[in-house]
Amino acid sequence: MVLIVIALFLGFLLGTIKYVPRKIVNLRNALINGGVLLLVFGMGINIGANSQITRNLKAIGFRALVLALLSSLGGMLGAFLMERYFQKAMKEESQK
Repeated sequence: MVLIVIALFLGFLLGTIKYVPRKIVNLRNALINGGVLLLVFGMGINIGANSQITRNLKAIGFRALVLALLSSLGGMLGAFLMERYFQKAMKEESQK
């Protein structure tokens, strides 16, 4: 956990002082998407390797699917609302 916080803090500092090379800034979305895909892939491997989960997949399958879908929808809704909020705030700030 400490490594995650340190990495976030260092990234924030580099982004704040504009030290990040332009090439990396342009690759940012690809890096983020690739990292998320690797994380989800790793989670799938862990789930598949857990024999207790695979044995009880029928019993927990529907509930897990509903939970995953609702979690995803909630996250997307939250991201959408935050994006609109920040775009509106930035637009108001630029008009001053």
